[in-house]
Amino acid sequence: MFLAFFGCSQNCSTQDIDLIGSWEVYKVELVDADNKLKDFFESENQDFEAYSKGVKIFEEVEYLFKEEGVLFVKNPEELGGDGETTYSFKKGSDEIIIGERNYGFAVNSCSEIEIVDFTPFESAWLTMYCRRVDEK
Repeated sequence: MFLAFFGCSQNCSTQDIDLIGSWEVYKVELVDADNKLKDFFESENQDFEAYSKGVKIFEEVEYLFKEEGVLFVKNPEELGGDGETTYSFKKGSDEIIIGERNYGFAVNSCSEIEIVDFTPFESAWLTMYCRRVDEK
């Protein structure tokens, strides 16, 4: 009976995830399936390869979701430093609002979530894979 209970406790979904607590970004993945983001950077005379490598800085971010919709973000100086904003998440949703911006949201387990930052191009996005830092 104990094993069945333990197994169930690891199967969280967007319906029952408890976000309150600290989550670190442990991996970042930039997807540009149709090269639209790359084309945009090149049209603006920007270095897409440098940008692609630069997104790794997000692996230094930590989110601390607090009660009442308050989010403290530990950021490296290159991303503006630490700060506080608001968040809104409705159980069962595949979106989370941070500040005034919508992000995609997925639950892999009770201790792993994904936050997806969309670009203006449907085929390009940045996924931040997060794991719980504190025990729940």
